[in-house]
Amino acid sequence: MNLNTVKYTFELIKPNQLIEVRVIGSKTYSGYFREVDVLISELEKFENDNVYFVLNEINEACYSREQKDKFYDKPKNTTSDNDIVSKQWLLIDVDTKRATGVSSTDEEKNKSKVIANKVYKYLRDIGFNDPICADSGNGFHFLYKIDLPNDVESKDLQSNFLKVLDLYFSDEAAGIDKSVFNASRITKLYGTFARKGKSTTDRPHRQSMITKVPKEIKTTPKELIQRVAENLPKKEAPKYQNNYGRDEFDLDKFINEHNIAVTSTQNYGDGTKYILEACFFDESHKGKDACLFKLSNGAIGYKCFHNSCSERKWQDVRIKFEPSAYDVKNYEQTRVTEKIKLHPQKENIADLHDREEHGDPQNQCDQRRGQHFNQRTRQVDFFSDSAVKDIR
Repeated sequence: MNLNTVKYTFELIKPNQLIEVRVIGSKTYSGYFREVDVLISELEKFENDNVYFVLNEINEACYSREQKDKFYDKPKNTTSDNDIVSKQWLLIDVDTKRATGVSSTDEEKNKSKVIANKVYKYLRDIGFNDPICADSGNGFHFLYKIDLPNDVESKDLQSNFLKVLDLYFSDEAAGIDKSVFNASRITKLYGTFARKGKSTTDRPHRQSMITKVPKEIKTTPKELIQRVAENLPKKEAPKYQNNYGRDEFDLDKFINEHNIAVTSTQNYGDGTKYILEACFFDESHKGKDACLFKLSNGAIGYKCFHNSCSERKWQDVRIKFEPSAYDVKNYEQTRVTEKIKLHPQKENIADLHDREEHGDPQNQCDQRRGQHFNQRTRQVDFFSDSAVKDIR
């Protein structure tokens, strides 16, 4: 454990704030601290355990819990989402995909570094301020300074943001952790070791560390986070207007029918990624620059990572191959819109007098049928004057 790095972490990320640290080993411990020196003196005895801390600003009232200035085993309460005052950090955790309960190999870790560098470049190019960069031991972290309230909107925003990064950059070897969006999220305490499984030559326990800090830590605007989050594909409801008919759109069939060149497919947590030979809108964009996505919920997306094509979406792709795909078609039957004048037939005066004198058999039948209907309904006569007024 590098105690200098531990101290630097808190000075950098949680200056003058209440800190909760959790120790996870054979037992789980929690402690609340205001003074970093007190924290470090208590932490030294947990050299062989995994140590984490709560990223965001904690309600000061939590300092009065039983684990004040010391570590308690199985405390009654730890920091929950409701205990967070505001969201100050956006964590991006890039980790290797490996068997659970073991450390990563150097080769696996290097694959996560490739993903991390792509994420960093993508966010930098759209205007994100420089993050704090860290080595988590088995992967890599980015910490972007933010200023968001602790509410449902912010939670959903961060969740969708991470889902988009996962969609764009995760592959079968490494990926973005989509679960780290909650307000009371804990993360690796830098300067401590990542201890998963037994430390071996090929899967060693490694010390986590902060690798890069910008000269000035600037807050990233909410609008930039939204810009990324809004790229999460939404499932189009099958309807005639988009020619889906009654069935879910068959992306594989679309690819085959239009002879779209796919160099490879990758399965990831939320669906399938189709790596294209070239961008649909600029053939010079090759390699892994352009992709189609099919999410597990049926949503379809498209992304080219070049700035000139960055705003292109799946709907643009479909229109390129099927220009009338979203034309609104008239599937309704022709309806009569002209007013029709009804001209009652003139009745013979002699016939009218005869019915008045002897009674109209048809009218008597109608009256009996109406009486029977009223007896069955009892509660209301739907054709009475009062009912008509109510309906109007």
